[in-house]
Amino acid sequence: MRKLILAALALLLFASLASADLKSFPEPFISSGNFAGQIVVGGETAPSTDVLAASDVAVFLQQQSSSRITAKTDSEASAGVDSILVGLPCHNSLVAGVLGMSSCDIGIPENTGYIKLVEKEGVTFLIVMGNAPTDTRRAARLIAEGSRLSGTDIVVTGTLDVPQAEEKTLTLAEASPSQPSAGQQPSPPAAEESPQAQEEPKEEATVAATPAAAADAAATATASAEAQPEKAAEAPPKTTGFFSRIISFFRNLFG
Repeated sequence: MRKLILAALALLLFASLASADLKSFPEPFISSGNFAGQIVVGGETAPSTDVLAASDVAVFLQQQSSSRITAKTDSEASAGVDSILVGLPCHNSLVAGVLGMSSCDIGIPENTGYIKLVEKEGVTFLIVMGNAPTDTRRAARLIAEGSRLSGTDIVVTGTLDVPQAEEKTLTLAEASPSQPSAGQQPSPPAAEESPQAQEEPKEEATVAATPAAAADAAATATASAEAQPEKAAEAPPKTTGFFSRIISFFRNLFG
């Protein structure tokens, strides 16, 4: 009995692993000739190119479905439904939830689109995104062409008219704020200031922080300037010389 249970679990595990492959696309989104999923784009913050990319995928799937296919925004999407998610985590909250990151810079190289198939809690997510909005559209075009894909991760290069696919897994991770982006030179360290240069702002801050003291100092300077002419107008004391004292002596002597 135990062997039968282990064998059944192994079969279920194999089936789940086998279903997580783009070889079976458009399954599980198309089932019995009907669309059995949802296409989700971001809301107001998403670029308009993401809507075009979702339309490209919808037109392709519509050819294989008798039910009408329309895209939804991430705020309108239903939970627990197999979904084709279009856009980066910073634009599509469902992508952010599946990948566990919310940045626009998640490690996708420039001029590169990326298709990633993920199974999470029994739900299949096909994420279509790129380094830039045009890269996301290029990845969607690859799907819309009906290209035979395999694996779970596809890197898309080339042009919008001729997208090229390569089965390759990218290591996705949000860029650290302290680390410069690829191709960006680190900022030079700030030059050290001398002690005098560091003290000068303090003096300016002190003056600016005490406007009343500045006004008093200005009033004192004005009063001093007005008092100076009065002092200048006063006659300087006369100095008595030697001959002046002799003349004064004889005047006093002879009356």
